[in-house]
Amino acid sequence: MSMLFSSKAIIIRTVKYSETSVIAKLYTRQFGMQSYMIRGVRTSKNSPVKPAQLLYLNLLEIVAYHKQNTELQNIKEIRCTPPLSTLHTDFIKTAIAMFMAELLHKCIVEEEPNEVLFDFVQECIIQLDETTTNTALFPAWFMIHLSRYLGFEPKGEAEKEEVFDMEEGIFTQDKAGLLNVIPYPLSRLLFRLKLSNQSNYHLIASDYTQRNLLLEHLITYFKLHHLNIGEIKSHRVLREVLG
Repeated sequence: MSMLFSSKAIIIRTVKYSETSVIAKLYTRQFGMQSYMIRGVRTSKNSPVKPAQLLYLNLLEIVAYHKQNTELQNIKEIRCTPPLSTLHTDFIKTAIAMFMAELLHKCIVEEEPNEVLFDFVQECIIQLDETTTNTALFPAWFMIHLSRYLGFEPKGEAEKEEVFDMEEGIFTQDKAGLLNVIPYPLSRLLFRLKLSNQSNYHLIASDYTQRNLLLEHLITYFKLHHLNIGEIKSHRVLREVLG
């Protein structure tokens, strides 16, 4: 039996289903990650859902039917709120948003609500959309802070010339026998980003090579601790844009 509900939601990805319809993967505050059939959106001018509303990381209020033990739900109406102003027009922010959407699609697989994680992601999207500061470090900052909600936040303190042991998820001075490490001074940059917040991360000094290497290491770190990650394709685009 289906029930009608309303929820905040985030567009993660869309896939063409037919000549007229799409399947949208949404991260909802009430039901976690869900897939929805949206009919007529590709051809009908009278469709209640417009293509521009389905851009990745759009923030929504949705009214939808939910049926347990069903892989594909049906959506009745959506509304963009709050509307985003720069995320899909600023090419740097667009590349970051593509990366975030792909990462979230691979990291959040459960169909269970996690309101704290949802609120964090929503806040990050709003901050990225509204910021006028340099966003070059935002992808690395986002990954580091996302890892806390996924259960493998970097642990310990980075003092002197410690490295970060990616397999154990800790900063350490004992480098012997370690196969997957983030070396110093990248480990120091990781630690400073961990301590920063959305309003001051951009003040941390770094260059393109450091940012790119740290992001590569963080993708490896996620692969070590999350079996569903696989290849992150949007990272190549992001690397070129941030260069």
